[in-house]
Amino acid sequence: TIEQGQKLLREFWPEEVFSIAEGNAAERLLETAEQNQSLLVIGAYGFRNPETNVMGQTVTSVVRTATCSLLIYR
Repeated sequence: TIEQGQKLLREFWPEEVFSIAEGNAAERLLETAEQNQSLLVIGAYGFRNPETNVMGQTVTSVVRTATCSLLIYR
């Protein structure tokens, strides 16, 4: 659950590193990375049929519009 993830993150990092935002996932990820001037690390695949996708829809959108540094892992 969200609460469990938040608790786990706070055990290892005292600063605010966890947030919940509504809207387009790619847009929210890019906004947050650019506001914090940080590297965006993102997985290449989502949960929908990775065999038929080279990259997930969110990752594809992020790659096409990003102005920040990206690290994409498989």
